Amino acid sequence: MFGNPDDHHTFWHCSGSNAYLKYCPKDSIWSQVEQQCIWNNSSLDPSMVCGVMHPIVGFLINKAIGRVLDSNEEKNVYTLKYNGGTYQQWQFQRQDDGSCVLQNLATSLILDSNGYQIYTHNFNGGFYQKWRLYWNEDNFFVLLNLATSRVLDSNFDGQVYPSIGNGGDFQK
Repeated sequence: MFGNPDDHHTFWHCSGSNAYLKYCPKDSIWSQVEQQCIWNNSSLDPSMVCGVMHPIVGFLINKAIGRVLDSNEEKNVYTLKYNGGTYQQWQFQRQDDGSCVLQNLATSLILDSNGYQIYTHNFNGGFYQKWRLYWNEDNFFVLLNLATSRVLDSNFDGQVYPSIGNGGDFQK
């Protein structure tokens, strides 16, 4: 099953060689991470992280390896050991639809994805730059891209990429 990037209240269910568009119940959205429709209030309250009055600046530390989401002027995104620099600091900006846009403090570029890679880009307000945070019971969260329904993932080599949610610690 795969989320529908055009409507987050629907998803694609494949059976054999056929794909069927299915609808989530009222007031719910498809979660690629959980592979089911979830109620909108199951996501972390964006006002806690994205800020209502003022955006919040913070570091994104990977649970599996303890490395920090980092970026550079060439629009690359990767993880490095914590150094406290502004390339590792991200400003969470709440959007009108409740999603977050993450802006790198050093470059002022926005975390972006095309479904195949993660990078930063100039702000354009598109769904590929919008992320939803899903809180886990282990006090870590998963970042889900609204356009691709893929989550932010990484590995031991410092690579960052979009992936189908599997609940693993590299995605937290």
